[in-house]
Amino acid sequence: MAPGASPAAAAPLRETSIITNNIQGEGDGTASKWSSQVQGYARSAEIVLIQEAGPQGPSHATQQPDVTTADGDTVRHSTWQPLTSRLQPSPYHVFFIQTDDNGGRGQGGRVNLATITHDQPDEVRVVTNPLERGRAALGVRFGDDWYFNVHGLSGGGGDSNTLLTAIRDSVRSWGAQYRWTAGGDFNVDPRTLQRRGTFPIGARVYNSGLPTHERNELDYFVSSDGNAGDATASRMNAGSSDHYPVWWNGMRAAAEPPELKVMPLGDSTIGTAEKIGYGATLAGSLLALISIVSKKRDVPVDFVGSGSTGQKGDPSYEGAPGEQISAIAKRSTTALPKYRPNIVTLQAGTYDMRDGKQDGAAQRLKDLVDQIEKDNPGTVVALATLGPATDPAVQDRITAYNAEIRKMVDAWQSAGRHVVLADTDAMTTEDLSGDGLTPNDSGNKKIAEAFQDAIRWALVMDWVPEPRAGDGKAPLKVMVVGDSMSQGYEGDWTWRYRLWEWFKKEHIDVEFVGPYQGTRPQESPKPPPVPPLQGEAPPPAQSAPVTSGAYAPGVAKDFDSHHFSVWGRQAAQDKTLIAEQVAKYQPDLLLVGLGFNDMGWFVSGPEGTLDSMRTLVDQARAAKPDLNFALANVPQRTSIGGRDDLPVNTTKYNSMLAAAIPSWNNDKSRVALVDWAGNYSCDTHDCPAGYDGLHPNALGEYQIAQAFVRTLHNSYGLGSELIDIPTHIPNRPTPAPDPVEIGTGPSGITLTWEPVFGAHGYTVRHRIKGSGTWDETPVKAARFDTTWTLDGWEWEYQVRTDNGEDGKSEWSHTVGGVAHPKTAAAPKGIVTRATATGVDVSWDAATGPYTDTIDRYEITTWDRDTPGAFLNSTAVRGNSVHIDGLKPAHHYLVAVATWNAAGGGMPGVARSVTVGAGTPPAPTGLKVTSTDATTVQLSWNGSLWAAGYRVWIRNVNDDSGSKHDGSGFKADEYITNETSRGIAFLVPGVWNYEFCVTAINGEAESGKSNCVIAPKPSATAQTPAPTDPKKGAPPSALIQAPRALVGAAG
Repeated sequence: MAPGASPAAAAPLRETSIITNNIQGEGDGTASKWSSQVQGYARSAEIVLIQEAGPQGPSHATQQPDVTTADGDTVRHSTWQPLTSRLQPSPYHVFFIQTDDNGGRGQGGRVNLATITHDQPDEVRVVTNPLERGRAALGVRFGDDWYFNVHGLSGGGGDSNTLLTAIRDSVRSWGAQYRWTAGGDFNVDPRTLQRRGTFPIGARVYNSGLPTHERNELDYFVSSDGNAGDATASRMNAGSSDHYPVWWNGMRAAAEPPELKVMPLGDSTIGTAEKIGYGATLAGSLLALISIVSKKRDVPVDFVGSGSTGQKGDPSYEGAPGEQISAIAKRSTTALPKYRPNIVTLQAGTYDMRDGKQDGAAQRLKDLVDQIEKDNPGTVVALATLGPATDPAVQDRITAYNAEIRKMVDAWQSAGRHVVLADTDAMTTEDLSGDGLTPNDSGNKKIAEAFQDAIRWALVMDWVPEPRAGDGKAPLKVMVVGDSMSQGYEGDWTWRYRLWEWFKKEHIDVEFVGPYQGTRPQESPKPPPVPPLQGEAPPPAQSAPVTSGAYAPGVAKDFDSHHFSVWGRQAAQDKTLIAEQVAKYQPDLLLVGLGFNDMGWFVSGPEGTLDSMRTLVDQARAAKPDLNFALANVPQRTSIGGRDDLPVNTTKYNSMLAAAIPSWNNDKSRVALVDWAGNYSCDTHDCPAGYDGLHPNALGEYQIAQAFVRTLHNSYGLGSELIDIPTHIPNRPTPAPDPVEIGTGPSGITLTWEPVFGAHGYTVRHRIKGSGTWDETPVKAARFDTTWTLDGWEWEYQVRTDNGEDGKSEWSHTVGGVAHPKTAAAPKGIVTRATATGVDVSWDAATGPYTDTIDRYEITTWDRDTPGAFLNSTAVRGNSVHIDGLKPAHHYLVAVATWNAAGGGMPGVARSVTVGAGTPPAPTGLKVTSTDATTVQLSWNGSLWAAGYRVWIRNVNDDSGSKHDGSGFKADEYITNETSRGIAFLVPGVWNYEFCVTAINGEAESGKSNCVIAPKPSATAQTPAPTDPKKGAPPSALIQAPRALVGAAG
């Protein structure tokens, strides 16, 4: 049965590009292999056969209806769009079958099959393995050609021949005109497979002839089609699996290549004055490669560098005999800006290993690759492992060093960097010259083949940029120093990109420098963290800034994105860091946008911030005396409650900075002001340039870049025209999250959804089913946990993408679930007492189910008087705590929750406190209005010292006690923060009840107010809703309180 309506194009083997790979499960510890590897395969080939595909295939795929085959088998079908529409015009199709018994637990496990196709196949079928424990084969048909995904049994592929015979017989029964090809991990070498008597007569093996798993060749193709033309199978670079991918008809899917400008960089393995190294062989193989892939067939291949043997056919190179990594690094710093290659083939470390300098060699190589990318942004680095050595001690060093190279390349590719591995594992000691270390002619050929495979991969991935002119002149080095507004967030274009576009338009050769390249990525979903114990050392701070976020899909692939900008960064921090960065990267021009966080986070006032900026200039100059500066002032932002000081301080700082900058100039180093604030449409009332009242949206990014360009032009004479802000600004995509999934567990209910790329955040609305009213909670990651719930409560949820002023999506569909938590109930007997600067809290030990695994009690405080205040919490293992450092005269909500093996339970809300206050005065002026026969509305005059109020009620017909001395009055523990309260269900009538009010401050409680008997209601009285909470409802004030700073700058 066909999965789609439109028929697929015919795809004979000789015209079809196929990749097969056993990826050994979907994760490699740092990223999904579907993202780091398989999406590259899918871009490279029309059909991709994946073994050990993981439990479900790509997590970001869109599920389609299952395919029911003609034999009644079920195949899961999804569509997958991992790349931008420019690179991938239409979604791929993913077909998945369960071949892992998963220990009898049903769906899941690792050892499953997935087939990815560019087009919808005409038909999908499954061939059952005749051996009971063998795995089935998954087939897709295009025209008259069937392509099967197979995975033989481990330990010799004892079922592989039987399965191939079953495929042959099945295809024959489906139609005599059909041809078949099977690709995958056969778990047996092709020679042994063919020697077995059950190998299908007439079938052919198409293999690379190289090991694909350790020293064995297990991955290849078998086909009934003998007309392969000039197509071949080739082994690709290995990913994080220990199986190499194998590529049939490799270059058919490649993009039209640019001119190749290749710099062979390294030691004597690339060539010497006495002999030709791998470079000549590589030159010939690259010309042959281009002739296969290019439609033009006349794309030039130019080898660049200062060295050459002068022999015919020998290309230029950059290297010298005997050079170690450090010497090669010094050489590259001069050569890269001069020649501007778009591909560097690098093999370095041979002589470090020979001379016993293996310690730190991998780090030196990493620094060299970083330096190459910094000196020539956009270049592709094809990094080769080292060949063997006849000396056992040297060989041991090389083995360890090569392992580090493979790890580094995996990490770089997972981070989106354009570094490809040229694996020389095929070399043996027979490929070495007489010194037992450097390659002979056969070794050079194998090195060239490894580099050819690496460059082919880079071409297919469309990584290779157009070459830049290398006129020997160094480009203008620019370092952007800033905070979140300069680093940007996942999915942003960033003002740095708009500035880079301007440099390109003005034909200014520029190089952006700095230690970081990415934006800030979206937060990863995590379970609620265990609260730290009071006095416990905080977890270690993140060792490095988070800079792995991607840019907007439309950002040019050759964007030079290096920078020194980090979310939350202050001038007070960068003044101590800038000298090291300037010394390392040697910028010519420093573009600085700092200061908001200094004043916004109370680090310093205007004077202190100005002093930090002056120190930053001095420290940068100390590292490079001729450095020039463009220093931006600080933009305003929309008003934050309780921060009336911020716009005043911002205005004052900007004035002081403008006055100070002229005196900071000297003969070698100039400083110019950038009027960010004046060019940025953002003030205390409105912020069209920002998505959250501060951080730039697509319009704001243009405005900031325009402000810097104006200074670069007016003060430094750069460019002929300013940036024009286009009339059409690109909208930020804001789709609704989908799918949204719900799970129940011992901690409560967990809601998850597929992260929306570039989402600034999400809003989750939630309610107890039937309550009618939604509570809304903002979250940053694609996860929401309901832990404050009781067993049996049924909850409903909806989610939407919230990009602030950039737009909000529609709400997702409603999902629901019933909570069955195994958390412990809150403790009873919680007592709070305000102190001069804090609160004392005590409670009884929690009792009841699940209390046997209680590890700690969490105490939460929330400042009700500070707009945007967030929840603070600490934990103890005893039954009391003193919390200090609270604001005097502020009113604080206090709650205590248990934490056991299942997580944190629903908190018990204690009496609120007013810090620094004692017993509050009694309320006055109590008035009682009867709104109907059974409902009253109370109001009274309160006190600033009161943290809340209790209402006392007495039935006047109760003969016990006197109404004057207070006996007979009763009050529950419901505390209201307001000076009014409605009470209902007063039968037989409100006139039978008398009311008083007391004020509380934790355990301290005032005397009663004046007491009033409710009058009979008038005929026109209306009934307002009573203010008593629903019994058993969760503590909504805590749920709605923010858990992160609101409106803070990053």
